[in-house]
Amino acid sequence: MKLRNGILGFVLSVVLASSMVSSVAADANNFTIDTFAADYTLGQDDPQGTLTIQEQITITFAGYNHGIFRAIPTKYNSMPQHVQVKAVTRDGVPENYTTSTSNDNKVIKIGDADRTITGVHRYNIEYKVQNVIRFVGDTAQLDWNVNGTEWQQKATAVTAQLHVPSSLAGRLTDEKCFTGLVRSSSSDCIVASNNGNTTFASTRPLNGGETLTLNSTIPAGYFSKPGIADYWNDYARQILSAIAAPLAALMLAGGVWYRKGRDAKGRGTIIPEYKPPDGLKPADLDVILHNKLGKNAVSATIIDLAIRKYLRIQESKSDGILGLGKRAIYTLILLPQPPNDTLAPHETVILEGIFKTAAPAMDLADIQAAMKAHPTASGILAGPLAKFRKTTVDSKATIDQPALAGKEVEISSLKSSFSKTLTKVQKMLPEALTTQGYFTSNPDKAGNIWFVIAVALFLVAFYGFNAIGIVFTISLVVSASIVFIFAVLMPSRTAKGAAAKDAAEGLRVYLNTAEKDRIAMLQSPSAPYAPQSAEPSKTVELFEKLLPYAMVLGVEQQWARQFESIYTTPPDWYSGNWSTFSVVHLASSLASSVDAMNSSFAAPASASSGFSGGAGGGGGGGGGGGW
Repeated sequence: MKLRNGILGFVLSVVLASSMVSSVAADANNFTIDTFAADYTLGQDDPQGTLTIQEQITITFAGYNHGIFRAIPTKYNSMPQHVQVKAVTRDGVPENYTTSTSNDNKVIKIGDADRTITGVHRYNIEYKVQNVIRFVGDTAQLDWNVNGTEWQQKATAVTAQLHVPSSLAGRLTDEKCFTGLVRSSSSDCIVASNNGNTTFASTRPLNGGETLTLNSTIPAGYFSKPGIADYWNDYARQILSAIAAPLAALMLAGGVWYRKGRDAKGRGTIIPEYKPPDGLKPADLDVILHNKLGKNAVSATIIDLAIRKYLRIQESKSDGILGLGKRAIYTLILLPQPPNDTLAPHETVILEGIFKTAAPAMDLADIQAAMKAHPTASGILAGPLAKFRKTTVDSKATIDQPALAGKEVEISSLKSSFSKTLTKVQKMLPEALTTQGYFTSNPDKAGNIWFVIAVALFLVAFYGFNAIGIVFTISLVVSASIVFIFAVLMPSRTAKGAAAKDAAEGLRVYLNTAEKDRIAMLQSPSAPYAPQSAEPSKTVELFEKLLPYAMVLGVEQQWARQFESIYTTPPDWYSGNWSTFSVVHLASSLASSVDAMNSSFAAPASASSGFSGGAGGGGGGGGGGGW
């Protein structure tokens, strides 16, 4: 029985305690402000005036509270008020308090989290603020909200006393007061002066959201308008915090770039070139120019492989050569390896990526013959050969031609299978060109750490906005942008790479310059073409050889216009609608087909202030509540 009664008593005590906690939480703002009495001492410590403020707030709590909040605005007329809390007491005894900043208010949290109080209590809060004088033209005014508009509770009586220096005693003019909600012009209050001190008092209780506002005009010359020095004094900390992070980012990231990220010095002038430097392939040239594989490089490589007789491009259901029509279907047909030509590693990877899923069933003899006749495609045949060793394939179900020659793949079928190949090529080319001495380090990785830092700064700015404020948020965004820019610039070319880049730009000049302009250049005194060998003859072979390079350099149409009417028969690397063929149309269609190819080759997406002449229009005020 005793045990049961003990358990029952314990349960009841827990229920009562929980009920009391709920009551405290629910009734935290259930109190009235019996009196709100403020005492202001106007000073000249600051050129725009200071107020030393003592607030005595008498409160009757209806329930159990830990204490109150007092929120004091930290800005007035866009100027910081530099709120300095001096002392806090409750019932004449120092009370625990903490301060924080929220929504341009300094929030004073008064009370003890481990103790609750109820009934009548008197809080005294002493603090000091700066920049309290507002200027209307040359007229200085003190407009000040006493209790503020942010209390939910009724204040039975609100009063304020204003003390001025002896040099101002009796010289304040046009003293008045206002009561009510923000912008109210009601004056349910009185103003009384005595020996240079002025008392302002409401004549009725003020409901939640209503304030008493005092207004006085101060003689000219006593306070001064803020100047550049004042703004610097008031905002120096913010300015320094705003520029410190971007300056640090500029010094750190910029310093690393200056030491490690700059290209070696090139020849300084761009001279027209008639061929790609060092025998580089179109995709190689694209990486050297842009530090990464661009959107046109794979398409240009396929065009290059077609011109070099590794494959044929076939267009069907279209009105033009590789046309713009939406119904166009592009098919790639693999050809036997041409003699006297070799594939670069990335070209082999691209061919394997296109055709590896298209090989039909084949017997062992076909596989071995194909591997012997087409050694560059051995990687493609490794899978079928391994599969053959495990399973039996009906030789009658195979084709008679060599294993890969004649295989066809529609570009549109590569959308789901080519992304891994593209990613592989994007990684292998920068690494290979670095090994060949064109870059000081892999350009694909050179700026990675700085990209990570930039993203981290952006995330801190985005998620920490409320905690760090607008100024520091903007500072972090600017810093992140600076770091991001240097991350992009971090890849650096060696002397060999810089020379190749200059030569590529020279090739662009040649491809982009009309024939009549080249002739004029050759005849001019400066003769920019003179240092080079004689310009090659204009032939179909020249056009086709440089067409893929024109594509990665973005000048394929300009290059094609120089070869109008040069074709008398269709190119052997293309089959389609020859009746509408022209070189310019061919180049235009090829440029348009780049988008179609790239869509197939793309990797998968991974407080109060402001006005005069009414309640709530001054500085100070703010609000409060219970907790």
